Amino acid sequence: MSGTPLLSIKKIGVIGYGMFGKFLCNELLKGLKVTVYSPHFRKAQTEARINFVKTLKELVKNADLIIPAVPISKFEEVIRKMLPYLKENSIVMDVCSVKSYPVQIMQKLLPKSIQKIATHPMFGPSAFNMKGKVSGLPVVMYNAGCKEEIYMEVKKYFAEIGLQVTEISPSEHDILAARSQFFSQLIRKSAQMQDIRPTFIDTPGASALFESFNLMNISDELLIDMSNYNIYAKKVLEDTIQSLIEIRAL
Repeated sequence: MSGTPLLSIKKIGVIGYGMFGKFLCNELLKGLKVTVYSPHFRKAQTEARINFVKTLKELVKNADLIIPAVPISKFEEVIRKMLPYLKENSIVMDVCSVKSYPVQIMQKLLPKSIQKIATHPMFGPSAFNMKGKVSGLPVVMYNAGCKEEIYMEVKKYFAEIGLQVTEISPSEHDILAARSQFFSQLIRKSAQMQDIRPTFIDTPGASALFESFNLMNISDELLIDMSNYNIYAKKVLEDTIQSLIEIRAL
């Protein structure tokens, strides 16, 4: 990984060590010292630079930058549990696949002295594995209540490791993500539920569609969370169902 460490942000804490939490620590924070709290970790599978702690309190009290890498449905619960242990001027950065909801939670629950940054890496481990590097992959950012110099420091770090940074509002992100990420995941899940697979007579278009499914390896939990916590996703789901009904009636 190219670039320099996060300069003044020396102590980085990650909450959660699931599929994305591992990817976050091993690739997006590669080369940096990271502390992790997760009730389901196996330390033998990690690098020496990743230090696991036994309690959320220990992580939050000692971290300068805290990244909850948890399911969207657990985000508010984790933020509330963090509150008693946050230091003044701690930085909280979300990485959720929706943006309006976590921004509202951070702005509602976190004190003004806490620096708030909203991000969404628009890719996951599957896309990284196919590409082999993070360089060129997109990430969305939004200043949800952070000192400009700190926000720009994080933005600079993302740029230095090669990510393509786009700054948009939470509502704009959710509108676009509902019609891209969520819709494509709907199609993937529908094909999976119907057991639709590549065949030996696939057209180039069908082959490209099946190949794209390899980039969409997310859990059912995340798909459900996107549907429940992105208000625009619900309309896409309803419109998709309606369009299929109309196709049948042609």
